[in-house]
Amino acid sequence: MAFAPYWRATYEHDWGYNSASMGTSGMYVKSGLVPTYFSNSTDHLTQFQMTGEYYRDCTFGGLVSFVRTTGTADIFNGGTGSPTNQYETFELDYLPWFNVRFILQYNVYHIVNNNQNPLLSQ
Repeated sequence: MAFAPYWRATYEHDWGYNSASMGTSGMYVKSGLVPTYFSNSTDHLTQFQMTGEYYRDCTFGGLVSFVRTTGTADIFNGGTGSPTNQYETFELDYLPWFNVRFILQYNVYHIVNNNQNPLLSQ
């Protein structure tokens, strides 16, 4: 049996046609199914994400997002076992009709699995 409480809290401020929000979310998982000789007895994973979005007339818009993930090294992550990742996302959006969105997205990866990917280290 696993125990996995989840939380999410956000503060949002609106002014005119603008809004800003800041929040946190997380989960704590306690599971006794994986023996410690396969994995660490305790692990943690932390992710920081900051995103800015702008839309003009609910038709054109985009976003810029920064994401960094860190945590406990574990053999299941491969390489050195580090889950460290860092990347940015750039996105342009076009919303011609209700419930229709065309997206052009570009991701820039700086760190992937603590740069243990053989394709990135060559």
